[in-house]
Amino acid sequence: MRPLFSRSFTLVEILAATAILSLLFTIMFGILQQTSKGWQAANRRVEASQVARLAMDQIASDLENCVAVAQSNVWLPGATKATNFAYGFVFSDRPGMNQSWLPSSINISMPNDYIFVVTPYNPSLCLGTGDLCEVGYIPIFVASQTGYSTMRAGRYVLLRHLPLYQANSSKSSANQGSTNYQPTNDFYVNSTNWETTPTGVSTTNRFPFVDNCIKFDIKFIYTNANGQTVTTNSWGRPTISNNTVGWAGNPVNVTGLPVAADIQMCVVDERTAERIWRVRGMTALDLPEKEGIPTNWSAVRPDLRSTLQESVLTLNRRVYFKNR
Repeated sequence: MRPLFSRSFTLVEILAATAILSLLFTIMFGILQQTSKGWQAANRRVEASQVARLAMDQIASDLENCVAVAQSNVWLPGATKATNFAYGFVFSDRPGMNQSWLPSSINISMPNDYIFVVTPYNPSLCLGTGDLCEVGYIPIFVASQTGYSTMRAGRYVLLRHLPLYQANSSKSSANQGSTNYQPTNDFYVNSTNWETTPTGVSTTNRFPFVDNCIKFDIKFIYTNANGQTVTTNSWGRPTISNNTVGWAGNPVNVTGLPVAADIQMCVVDERTAERIWRVRGMTALDLPEKEGIPTNWSAVRPDLRSTLQESVLTLNRRVYFKNR
């Protein structure tokens, strides 16, 4: 007995159904691909954010505990005569690209700032050399990887400087205050230009602290003679001239450390850093481009603008100096 109704699909119907299914699969695959890209980008941003926030915490700790001293006729431990002694705070507002204490392949990346302070050292280091050490933060652009295996060419890196320690074999403990280890370039050993020693950059004494840090900007807050809160881009350092203590470069009639420092740090993830390097033709960002980040995006070339707008992570922190 034949069924009352029987009908098979025509070729046209099969082709139409296949086309519809293909279209649906294409749409679903596109959505999945975009979701995957968004998820990966979010993960990269989260990773960069975690590193940058931890770094900002450390920077804030070092700065807020900064100790600045400028005294004349001071008797240092083990010294045979009194001497002038000044240390504790060195800041450079938008330093030039070429610094004599950096190798030619490592340049401070304009328009960034760098800062050195004398601050309590981490007791967990068990260095036994006293309660203070020098710490510096130096934003650089690595033009060449030659000799620096931990820093990739074409990357912006925020270095953290720490004094290099060695076994105390040639220096007396009475003179240096240690029986086992001694800082070879710490301010305690040499108070003259302590912030610029040693002259080389290496992972021993200056190591990558924040990768892909394209902006590091510091502004200082102080109170003027009229009791007004003022912001300035620069600050001086303790100096001694003819036994007279001063703060060269400070605002008029202002001595000592500022009230606070406003720190801004801009970072990107590794993938974005690689894209910047490639799009820029393996050269650094132009000065107007870096100055424009993270607000004036019109200064950034169009083929990088959207990438940076979506990828740049900006952290801001106000740090109050305790030892004013």
